[in-house]
Amino acid sequence: MKLKKPFLYNILFAGIICLLILVIRQQGLLHGFEQNSLDLLFQLRGSAPANQHIIIVEITDNDITQIGRWPWKRTWEAALARALTDLGAKYIYFDIIFSESSSDEDDALFTEAIKQSKNVYLPFALQAPTFDIATAFLPIKTFKDRARLPGP
Repeated sequence: MKLKKPFLYNILFAGIICLLILVIRQQGLLHGFEQNSLDLLFQLRGSAPANQHIIIVEITDNDITQIGRWPWKRTWEAALARALTDLGAKYIYFDIIFSESSSDEDDALFTEAIKQSKNVYLPFALQAPTFDIATAFLPIKTFKDRARLPGP
């Protein structure tokens, strides 16, 4: 069966257009358009109902004003992990990179809270340009050994 020339031209034209769009997108030339389109789609969709099984505990500027400057003593995070565990939280995720030690006593309290909870997740941050786990900012060893880490 012979394919007609217009069909082959259409396939070639579509391939060239796809390749051109991929190159433009890779160069970041569509970034602003993509962001504005995404904003518009979220506005058209409206707000989505919150999942009642997820609770976010936020640390605000007001909290920092009341408790004191950041970083706080690890006893605060230890108390929070214990309280959330006692309340039945299945997963506890701290969006704080504990890459440096504080006092031995505070670190020991937080380490024990992580160990008892068994469901505390701690993040790590990859560094550009390599994005290699070997150069990532990781929690200190005592926390890392007892907590769960997302990813590899």
